[in-house]
Amino acid sequence: VAGWNYIIGILGARWNCWKAHIPTNIHISWTEDIKKARSGDYYIKLYDEEKYVAVRKAIRNGEDPDSVNPLAVVVLNNPGIFLGPWVNSEFLAALLAILVSYSAFSAKYKLLA
Repeated sequence: VAGWNYIIGILGARWNCWKAHIPTNIHISWTEDIKKARSGDYYIKLYDEEKYVAVRKAIRNGEDPDSVNPLAVVVLNNPGIFLGPWVNSEFLAALLAILVSYSAFSAKYKLLA
């Protein structure tokens, strides 16, 4: 049913989301500071309104909110952010120039000897 309300749980927080106009698609998004974002699997729990009421009741009573079974759990794998190359290109170019120069001078001295 398009427009049906869902509640999602990510990283212990809860947000509302809605089904898209295409019945098989659900759009979920959140923002997180890049320095605090972790790589790995994020478990996104989908609740309908009845299950979300049960989650809130469990929290209010001091019980474990994970005891309420969600409608579905979506696993999102975050590979992490790109931190740049391991070796700078300038360093690699200088190293390659030194190796080429060494091999050229070595070959020259072998021919002259």
